Amino acid sequence: MSGNRDLALQDYAQAEKFNQGKPLSDEYFLLINSIGVLHTKMGNHKQAADYFEKGISQTGAVQHVKAHIAFLNNAGKTYDQLGDKQKALNYHQMGLVKAKANGLHEEEARSLMGIANVLKNKDAEQSIQHLKNALDIAHTIGHKQLAAEIYRSLSDLYRQQSRYADALNALEKHHRLLDSLQNANVGHKIAVLQSSYELAESKLRIEALELANQQRTYQRNEGLFTAVAILLVLLIVGVYFYKTTRLNKNLAASNLIKDKLFSIIGHDLRNPIGGITQLLEVLEDENLTEDQRVMVSEMRKQGKVSLDILNALLNWGEAQLKGIHIEKVSFNAKNSITKNILALQKHAGDKSILITDATPDDLTLFGDINHFEFIIRNLLSNAIKFSYPSGKIEVAAINKPSSNIVIFSVKDHGKGISGAQQEIFLKANLDIAYGTKGEKGTGIGLMLSKEFIKANKGQLWIESKEGIGSTFFFTFPAIIDV
Repeated sequence: MSGNRDLALQDYAQAEKFNQGKPLSDEYFLLINSIGVLHTKMGNHKQAADYFEKGISQTGAVQHVKAHIAFLNNAGKTYDQLGDKQKALNYHQMGLVKAKANGLHEEEARSLMGIANVLKNKDAEQSIQHLKNALDIAHTIGHKQLAAEIYRSLSDLYRQQSRYADALNALEKHHRLLDSLQNANVGHKIAVLQSSYELAESKLRIEALELANQQRTYQRNEGLFTAVAILLVLLIVGVYFYKTTRLNKNLAASNLIKDKLFSIIGHDLRNPIGGITQLLEVLEDENLTEDQRVMVSEMRKQGKVSLDILNALLNWGEAQLKGIHIEKVSFNAKNSITKNILALQKHAGDKSILITDATPDDLTLFGDINHFEFIIRNLLSNAIKFSYPSGKIEVAAINKPSSNIVIFSVKDHGKGISGAQQEIFLKANLDIAYGTKGEKGTGIGLMLSKEFIKANKGQLWIESKEGIGSTFFFTFPAIIDV
């Protein structure tokens, strides 16, 4: 988790020791495979091969056939890196035979990819044919991620043969598949949000029509009533006017929220996505210069910014349209915090930032677990953005048994927030800011965190000094053992 591979290897060795003498299981095979992969990352290819062959010898049973094929393919890749092409080819071919015999189409395609990789320098045409066969399988089973990987391998082989037009075509298909996988998820969320808005708008219109129909009914019967009836009609008209005014205000507010939401999406995401599109054109050349490597890195940052902004806006828009609903449950705070630290570990690892959690193991909260995890995730993400490389982030919690609340804190040692910005934060929301490596923060996630904390009967405040760091505090209801 912290990038210390030597320590990770020690932990894996201890886990392997614990499994000695126990029945073979999927978890054990996953452990053996993980140790082999870690050795590969550390450049210990011989040790990696030993673990993969150990897995091969122990997965002969039918119920472990998938693991057996995975070990065969990993062993093939490892011997390819060791320069033993024949042994690598033998392992991949064994995996192919096993996959075909058991009707495992994805594993069959991956074995073909392994064979193609071994043959790419010896027989490029045969390698291309193997990849095309794997691509047919990926299309047949509808596996877009696998197809994208194959297109990328085809592009590399075409470039090796100086078939640049074919290489570009394969690379474009690779990117289109990746874009479709990402856009499918994001598009679904936008569609749900839009449907919610349209449903709310339809309800408002129906209520307005019902009220209008009531008014016409009262007008037709107006002449039959006495002076008391006239007063009653006037009263109903007054109620109608009040309801109509309130409905019109709600409808106008909903329209304003929708317009603002999609305006921000269009404005804040257009430039980052446009930057990604321009940078993709640079990837046509295989040999990247130092400047091009910088551009590729910037492309990744732009894409991350776009996704973060979009997710924050979708969550905020949904809360505005549907309101914030609380589903209170009892849950363990430590588990939720650990889960979100793991989710952000790659982000923190890019800046070599260490995240520590001093929350008690037995701390039980009572509130909306999704809201709590969003708050923790947002505060940690902001702390990573505004921390300097090789810094430290500390998560802590203090019990307040007398009031049945817990005070949580997320502390960083980064840029800090000025006194003027802190005043703005107490009254409204922070403006757009940039992290220590240029990461963009819109403040939308923090704004939604404040609303979630308020909905769970909590409070949020901040302590910060410029150049020293910031600590965000918030309270959350707890179950305190007496």
